[in-house]
Amino acid sequence: MVRVMSRDPQQEQAVASDRAATDAPAAAPVDPAAPILEDQVSTLELINTEVSGRLARQAATGTQVDTKAALLAGVAATATQFLASQFLASRTGPHPVLATVAYVAYACAFLAAVGAYALARYDDVPDPTQLLRHCAHLTKAETLARLAATRARAFEANRRKHLRKVICWWISVASLTLGLALSTIAIVHTGSL
Repeated sequence: MVRVMSRDPQQEQAVASDRAATDAPAAAPVDPAAPILEDQVSTLELINTEVSGRLARQAATGTQVDTKAALLAGVAATATQFLASQFLASRTGPHPVLATVAYVAYACAFLAAVGAYALARYDDVPDPTQLLRHCAHLTKAETLARLAATRARAFEANRRKHLRKVICWWISVASLTLGLALSTIAIVHTGSL
């Protein structure tokens, strides 16, 4: 075995780096402009907090729509009963065509209100079991990123259900308004054809 005793330190570094380059597995190129997830913890916390708050506001709005829909259904049922009682209160009763159209409008208002009030299963995140199972081994940044993404997906799924409720509520409001107007006209024009 031949041993060289006098080597330049720069040569030894070059030889060592050549050996390390041939012995080490090839690493993926690192983009210096790409942000590291751990450096974004405060941003991820902000996003997660905002999405969580938006989900809470969405749920509160849904509750308000439910309350208003129940009120509309009650008003439609009461108005229908009042119009029906007018047939008994007078000899001729309300205008039959207008009263019939008013009954149809009340029925539409009632059914749309029930449709708005109908129970819908909203996505609520995070599911504690899934959170523990899938995120216990992750870093804080990775967990926050997954939570924010899951909450964003849940918000979008809930948004479609919430939009359906709001549309049903507006249909109920319009139908009830039409029914009340027709009832008033039918009662005022009692017996006239």
